[in-house]
Amino acid sequence: MRKTNSVSFENVLLDLENYCRGHGWRGPDCYDGLNSRWFRKSPFYRSGMARTVWLQALKRSPFNLRPFLGIEPQDNPKALALFILGAVAREVRSPDATRRQEIRQLADRLVAIRNDDPRGGGWGYPFDWQSRAFFAGGGTPNIVATAFSGLALLAAHRLRPERTWLEAAGQGCRFIADHLAIVDETGESLFAYIVGDRSRIYNASLLGAWLLVEGGAELDRADWIDLGHQAARRVGRSQADDGSWPYGPLPRHRWVDSIHTGYNLIALESIAARLGTGGLDSTIAKGYSFYKNHFIGRDYVPRYYSNGTYPIDVHSAAVAILTFLVMSRYDSTAEASAEGVARWTIRRMRDQRRGFFYFQKHMFYTIRIPYMRWSQAWMYYALSLLTTFQAREHQLPARTGTVNALGQAAFHQDGS
Repeated sequence: MRKTNSVSFENVLLDLENYCRGHGWRGPDCYDGLNSRWFRKSPFYRSGMARTVWLQALKRSPFNLRPFLGIEPQDNPKALALFILGAVAREVRSPDATRRQEIRQLADRLVAIRNDDPRGGGWGYPFDWQSRAFFAGGGTPNIVATAFSGLALLAAHRLRPERTWLEAAGQGCRFIADHLAIVDETGESLFAYIVGDRSRIYNASLLGAWLLVEGGAELDRADWIDLGHQAARRVGRSQADDGSWPYGPLPRHRWVDSIHTGYNLIALESIAARLGTGGLDSTIAKGYSFYKNHFIGRDYVPRYYSNGTYPIDVHSAAVAILTFLVMSRYDSTAEASAEGVARWTIRRMRDQRRGFFYFQKHMFYTIRIPYMRWSQAWMYYALSLLTTFQAREHQLPARTGTVNALGQAAFHQDGS
């Protein structure tokens, strides 16, 4: 069994699972500040600038002020989706009746919080949210929450067929295809973040494309598959010469970070694996080279940005573990890199007594707030896939097999 400082990855995962289960799989979120009853009653709530400042102040604070501000933990669809994806990966590796029942309960909770508005049947966050480009009220369906929710329900359905899960995932696909598809200046399709927004966010488009390809394959919708594949190719062509992607093409979106670069690579590789195509391979390989060389040093510290170490974000760590595992067919050392990031994160960003993971390390302080979606759900997913990968690695053909981000074995035929 793989160990780190005499603690196995499996035991760390079990401790984390027990922590999350003990809190009902819900907890504080780093972007839930606008749910404050006090702030919502204040005149500042009507100002977009004030909302932004308030959100950022709570996110950056090392102290969890939510209990004093009237902010209650709620079911977050993305957190539930990540927990389901992790549990499904574990269940495929090691079947357990109790875990199957827990997957059912989590999936039913996820279905129950889907927005069934006829204008958009997707999932949104349980809090008002002010971004740089728009304000979204609590529950407003967005492409990221919808993509992960749909992928999780498809994974649960493949494990144990349940019509309501498949139908809900199909509604998520329909929402993305019918309400978020936009045509850019090249005449090709990308996807908006929410209905009415025209921003082109590369990672969001790829996550939506990934769900459409997976859902289209499951529900025999060739039009969804084609739309998703078209968006994937379009984002691939937006890659910079050095292999990177900015967050988006607009001037306010020109930064490059590890989390969203990882999303891009995971989604592209998963789409390629589902379609059995090698047409995206050169793009993926180039992007992976940039990712590995710029975001993860020899010390395995998961950096948020390519030009500095801080902040070190646990979300970056979790995505790094997943990215290395999914990229294993491009790099024989990828699993070792995933393990290295996991070991560093367990040593430096984990509450060793209670089993949860911290949010961020800054140069002079650490934010230890146990955010459920941003931190615990992502690490649960990452460690679940890592332990699953280790259990399966002897079954995979050298350099041609991988375990995709849904925890399923995927193989590329004929070297493609």
